[in-house]
Amino acid sequence: MKLFQWNPLKKELGKLKFEKDLMGKFYTFNVKINDKWLGDTPGINAKAVGVNGKRAAIIDMKSTDPEGWADDKRPALASPADVILL
Repeated sequence: MKLFQWNPLKKELGKLKFEKDLMGKFYTFNVKINDKWLGDTPGINAKAVGVNGKRAAIIDMKSTDPEGWADDKRPALASPADVILL
């Protein structure tokens, strides 16, 4: 595990730049509010997380598409109420 210091650009915004490929790695944030550390979180902008949801994953979302996904068409529906979720 490596710890990196957040370099704030503005009050709540910051930026980290890495010179190596981090694909497949995980990360968390430890947030400090009112001088209290709140513990690790994947953050509200995580698009993918590990199996327990506690760490954000760095992945290429397009690489997860199954073969033919770009050409997939959903069935025509007469009404949105025709959708059944099980």
